[in-house]
Amino acid sequence: MRGLLAAVGDLGHEHPAEIWVTFFEHIAAYERLYRALLGKQGSPWFVQKMRAALADLGNEHGQLPHGPNDAADRPVHTFADTFVPDLVPTLFVEASTWWLEQGRPYTPRAIATRTALLAAALFKEAST
Repeated sequence: MRGLLAAVGDLGHEHPAEIWVTFFEHIAAYERLYRALLGKQGSPWFVQKMRAALADLGNEHGQLPHGPNDAADRPVHTFADTFVPDLVPTLFVEASTWWLEQGRPYTPRAIATRTALLAAALFKEAST
């Protein structure tokens, strides 16, 4: 996990979308490790830590709005202030797991883009 955070954490705020590309590039580079940790016989402890790290990372780089008014100053209607932001790290973990189980059918950039679009749709829907 430290390697992932170090790889992604080096990015500046000027290219925040690249955070998720770097995330999937890191997953690809350490595919065997992540297959073991995220797969069917994986580690629930690791998944929990990965979700927390992704939430922290997203909040740090402005990729995960975490309050009712963070998403471009639009009110976000949620079940609780953290409902949707708590789902987004899970989305990235599950996307990573699926991507690995399917043999990485998309490039890191393509899976990052698709997953980020789904995350954006969650925030958009929550703000309506």
